[in-house]
Amino acid sequence: MVIKKVFKYKLVYWLTLAITLLLAILFDFASVNRITTKAFFNLKDLTFSLFIIIIAITSSLTFIFLIIKNTIAILAFRITITLIILSLTVGVLDSIFITKKFGNGSNTDYILTPIVYLLLFGLLYLVHKTKYKVDYFYELEEIGKHNN
Repeated sequence: MVIKKVFKYKLVYWLTLAITLLLAILFDFASVNRITTKAFFNLKDLTFSLFIIIIAITSSLTFIFLIIKNTIAILAFRITITLIILSLTVGVLDSIFITKKFGNGSNTDYILTPIVYLLLFGLLYLVHKTKYKVDYFYELEEIGKHNN
């Protein structure tokens, strides 16, 4: 029986699985909330609603791919995190340039925004560095050898 691996280390696999499950639950709930409240009034609401629905779909698919240990899970996880980073960037740029409410009265916006970005980029880096690579050269050397 061949053991399928997605990452080199089990800790990274379980961490990614937990984060993906959390993202799937949160964004599925958010998308249902957006649809039931009909939050499609203007272009901004429509854009963020589409981001939420797409992230909910990709995070749910990533969770399924991680459960069955498909190698597409890494690509799907990267797409999910990239979409989250993109939606955060759109939200931050909107609050800085359009609504001009970024950091009004408190410094939490200036502290939390870089922390969230660092965590997301760190997670992308961790997933990239610990993905499991199949050593095809080793398998080619084993062809023709008889183990009695």
